[in-house]
Amino acid sequence: MENDGALENLRVSAEAGDSGAALALGDRCAERGEWVAAEEQYRRALELGNLEARYPLGRVLHDQQRLEEAETAYRGAVSGGDMRGAIALGNLLSERGDPNDFERAETFYRLALDAGEDGVLLNYANLLALWQGREDEAEHMYLQCLEEGEKDAHNNLGMMLRDLGRARDAEAQFRQAIAAGDAWGWYGLGMLLRDEARFDEAEEAFEAAITGGRMVARVDLADLYLEMDRVEDAEQVYRAAIAAGDTESHLHLGILYQELDRLDEAEHQYRAAISAGIRKAHIELGNLFDELGRSVDAEEQYRLAMATGDNIPNATYNLAICLQNQQREQEALETYRTAADLGFKPARWRLADLVRRTDPTQEDLDVWVGTADLKPVAGNDIFEEADGAVTNVCALARDEAGYRRAVVETFRELGLNVVEIDDIEPFQNRAQDLEPDSNSFEIAAGVSRTTPLVYDEFYVYESEEG
Repeated sequence: MENDGALENLRVSAEAGDSGAALALGDRCAERGEWVAAEEQYRRALELGNLEARYPLGRVLHDQQRLEEAETAYRGAVSGGDMRGAIALGNLLSERGDPNDFERAETFYRLALDAGEDGVLLNYANLLALWQGREDEAEHMYLQCLEEGEKDAHNNLGMMLRDLGRARDAEAQFRQAIAAGDAWGWYGLGMLLRDEARFDEAEEAFEAAITGGRMVARVDLADLYLEMDRVEDAEQVYRAAIAAGDTESHLHLGILYQELDRLDEAEHQYRAAISAGIRKAHIELGNLFDELGRSVDAEEQYRLAMATGDNIPNATYNLAICLQNQQREQEALETYRTAADLGFKPARWRLADLVRRTDPTQEDLDVWVGTADLKPVAGNDIFEEADGAVTNVCALARDEAGYRRAVVETFRELGLNVVEIDDIEPFQNRAQDLEPDSNSFEIAAGVSRTTPLVYDEFYVYESEEG
């Protein structure tokens, strides 16, 4: 480990205006997981004219889930010819899981490929595996990776085949990954075997993955035990990991205890994780305090998470909810805006909702959501050759009946008949089950007094009779 004297020399040189020292110090801080200090040094290096800091700055921002800022930094790296930024941009856009970003991700992967950058093809294949309708291309690219000696492609191909329901082909790829010495193959095989309720085999596979150093499998093994009603075994997985020196298992054990409503023990484990330097435990402890109605303590934990640079968008969002629960509405509004500016989609919805609730003319209205089945009236070719379409619709209404009326009247004006509306509920109920990157938050956030109804894209279909 690098001694403190060497780090101090770098710090002195950086403060004296040495851009290379600032960049090197940023790298040391990043290696230690000190995101805030790393960001400070990379920004100092940039201010001193060292443009090589753009890519590592993007990486640190990416690790903190500050995705819009990371994208800006990566783009700066690409503009300066650093193709690591192009690969990172492709990865960032792919990770969002939004099909609207996939074309842009592909552009950056192709840019890196054309520049001869190593390690692009597997990432490109991973993107195509996510892209509905391009799975055949992904499979071909994975096979190309394997021909070029990329043994990791076995496991990634297996994961895609598992998602496609090709269980036997997936199992073959996982077993080839295992034969090639890739412990991720055991992990993928465990997931597949669990899908098929082959629990004893899944247990063996997860244990082999853990033995091979894939510690993420501990969470899945514990989940498997819970599915098998083996709660004590699930607990023991994490306790054994803690005894072996895996401090992050304090966090996972805390989450398990919280799910089991053993809240005092959960708090103890979260605090142990924090003491061991697991910064993400601040958010979990804050969530626990929020569940217990300890808003002041929750606020403190969310602010600590933000100060340490861990998952700042999520911590900021949770802080805003905490402030709102304390009736500190102006602070909550400002904090939601900050989280929204950081690209956290649920914050945009909560911000719009709070603004509406503080408006006396709208306080008795809620955003409702449902799925509308639509058919065009005679002469309306809006769906071209398709017979109809479904779309998710958000609208301001006092109740379900008011929501139905708004949907029917709006689409009637567009020359569309509403055949039926399913899954109607207040959006705040739906929001609890949505992933943070769901586009539904954007749709709900767009609803206002001036725009009382917003709908998603049309998903067209052909009638079975046709």
